[in-house]
Formats: sequence, C-alpha cells, structure tokens
Amino acid sequence: MVRAIFGHHYSGFDLDSSFLAMDEQQQLVGSIFLGDMSTHEMERLMWILDISIDSAWRGKGLGKALLINGLNAARTKRYTNIGLMVTLSNHNAFALYRSLGFREYGTLVYEAVLQLARSAL
Repeated sequence: MVRAIFGHHYSGFDLDSSFLAMDEQQQLVGSIFLGDMSTHEMERLMWILDISIDSAWRGKGLGKALLINGLNAARTKRYTNIGLMVTLSNHNAFALYRSLGFREYGTLVYEAVLQLARSAL
C-alpha cells in the first residue's frame, strides 16, 4: 500500500498538506499524510492516507491539531471534500472525526467525507 500511495497508484501524495509533529527533543511523535484522490476537477477530493500519534501523546490534542492543519491545507488548495477510512473499533479516532463534522458512509469501517467549503473549525 505504501508503494501504491507514494507511486500515485492509489492517490497523489501531497507533501505540502502532510505534517510531522516533533517533541522538544526533535523526536517524531505524530504525523498526518494526505493525498489527492480527485477524479474530477470540479469535485476535488483530498484523502487522509494516515494519521499516527505516539501512544505517549494520545489524548492531548495532537491528533486534532494535525487533522485541523490538514483540513486547512486542503481548504487552501481549494479541495471540496476530504475523506478517510478508520476501523469502527478505533473509538477515539471515530469520535475525533465526528466532532469535526465528518459524515459516515460505510458500515464495516468508518468511511467519511467532510465538505470543506461548508465547515468551520
């Protein structure tokens, strides 16, 4: 999957809309990677490929901060939607996405899209 993501077979990896979070010792503690999955110029779709937070940093708002930065980057680039997928057993991620206005589409995994032009953070 990593090869597909970075090789543009799954989506076009967007380095400028992806972020890393470092602690005071410059150790990686979180990241968000986004990619362009647009199939039509009028409905541009940014996709959250991965969001990861070090276990010691979970529950401190880092995931939300990374996600908001990703949403803002997508808005700046004039994407109309941003999508994601997460397993339903990941209750913390599920709650975070819902709190930011993502709507559910799937039943086996939490698959959601947020219309960027209509939401405010």
